[in-house]
Amino acid sequence: MKQKNGFPKVSAKIYKNGTMTQMYTSTRIKRLYTRIRGGNYDRIYIRVNYGMAKTKKGKLEMFYNDGNYTDHKEAYKALRAFLE
Repeated sequence: MKQKNGFPKVSAKIYKNGTMTQMYTSTRIKRLYTRIRGGNYDRIYIRVNYGMAKTKKGKLEMFYNDGNYTDHKEAYKALRAFLE
């Protein structure tokens, strides 16, 4: 399920030396791709929100994918998979 404007909302937190140095939230995915590929970080947390949807029990819940990544290639692959 996607947001009202048709694109999922992506947020990323970039960590260096154990502290968060940057936080990025947008629906513009290309900018995040460039930050992942060229970034100098120890760890990145990526979360993709797809929006609210009803579960089988009839409750409205937020649907998302997230993960922590330390490798540039793995983070890039995960983001691409989340957005398919």
